[in-house]
Amino acid sequence: MPWEQCSFFRKNKNNDKLNHSIIETLLDIDPTEESIPSAHDLLRIIGNCSSDKIRACKTDWESLYSIINNSLNTIGTSKHNANSYDSQWNTKMVVKLIQNAAYVSNMSESHSLDFLKMPLNNGCNYIAKNITTATEDDIVRIVFAFGKGAFIKNELVKRSFINLIENETIQRLKKFQSIQLLRILHSVVCINAVAKDFPLKHLFSNDGSSSEPFGQEFTRCIVSQLIRTIENIGSIDIGNAINSIAYCGYLNPAFAHKLNKAFRKRLLGLKSYESILSPAIALSMYGVISAKTAETTIRALEEMIGNCCCYPETLREWPEASQNMENETQLQALEEKNKLLFPLKLLEMNIRHNTPEVYATLSQQARSFLGYIRRTQTMVSVQLQPHDDTNSTPCGNTSEISSFIDHGITNIGPHVHGPYILQHCEPVQKLIIQAKAPWNQAGKWSRYYWYVFFKNRQEHLTREGFEFMESIII
Repeated sequence: MPWEQCSFFRKNKNNDKLNHSIIETLLDIDPTEESIPSAHDLLRIIGNCSSDKIRACKTDWESLYSIINNSLNTIGTSKHNANSYDSQWNTKMVVKLIQNAAYVSNMSESHSLDFLKMPLNNGCNYIAKNITTATEDDIVRIVFAFGKGAFIKNELVKRSFINLIENETIQRLKKFQSIQLLRILHSVVCINAVAKDFPLKHLFSNDGSSSEPFGQEFTRCIVSQLIRTIENIGSIDIGNAINSIAYCGYLNPAFAHKLNKAFRKRLLGLKSYESILSPAIALSMYGVISAKTAETTIRALEEMIGNCCCYPETLREWPEASQNMENETQLQALEEKNKLLFPLKLLEMNIRHNTPEVYATLSQQARSFLGYIRRTQTMVSVQLQPHDDTNSTPCGNTSEISSFIDHGITNIGPHVHGPYILQHCEPVQKLIIQAKAPWNQAGKWSRYYWYVFFKNRQEHLTREGFEFMESIII
């Protein structure tokens, strides 16, 4: 899904691993001794300990951060000794300390985080005093750490420091790269969503009132500047930005026009289905895809796919598709086919139902292509998991299903209609049984996006003649 895809989600493996014996030796140091490891070694210890779950559980974080806090307290105490800790800590190092603390905080949800308060307080004070030496990338990393480590929720940073970061970001707004602005926006959306317990409505109200950690005016400035430079980021990132902007409630016609225009420009050089489908699905999901963008997108997909598996005349037939498919090659081929076909069907369904006025203006060739997509059957083997677990909506246990059967609803079972995998459906009577709020089964941070998805799904299937029945299991 578009909100799950972004260039900065891809993790680079760090091969700079400390020898385990070195870590143990450094951790054996008495925090009260004068011979404290260098800032560089301390940061490497945190990074290596937090990157391994087994080692993280065995690490004495309180002792380690006590050593770090002693090291931070030495800043400014010696002006002439080149080997003093004053010469070891700098803005880059402190930013890295804050970022590493976010991962430690994220791993230690069930434990007290008091050991982080003093080191983070000293680190934030250092950044505040030397804010002019912090680069734009440093600011991005700090905001990211706020979200990753739930610093605000856990009261590990002060409101005054958040205000400082907001003001510094606004002052340097035009200096930030587009991808940096997107990273800030993504983090701010997550932080504000956490503060409001992940609401199923826009994060900012229309009356101008704001109680979020990062205010409405700050977020609006970030979004506005990002929109001005949106053409500088890739199509996958455009798809992600659309979702974040929509969650904030800023996906107005003017912004939608610029997003459509930026995506069309990107279409000329795209060479993967994912790069085309992600932003197109995002635009159509919120009903803001333009007729020109839809036409251009369909043309690009048609040219890329050619005689691919989604055309009926070239589709391989597997009679045993509805049974257990033991042939591994067939399963792999089916999985690859579904990875392409399900998103294509979702795009077709979104355009046809969310923007009927756009669908009506499409050329005959484009509508013919969408017709091919719609008529092509999907095949889901019992050995093949659905393309996304959240697309399936468990509705309850066997006894509950039996109660529906007692009321004359028979033949309840899995059914696929368009892009939607329906776990409990009676296809003859067109009845769908689902949980009252299926989006609650998704992760909290993505709940709003799945809420929009399921609302779209219900509207699409209702228009195609289906009726929904809620189960007693929520």
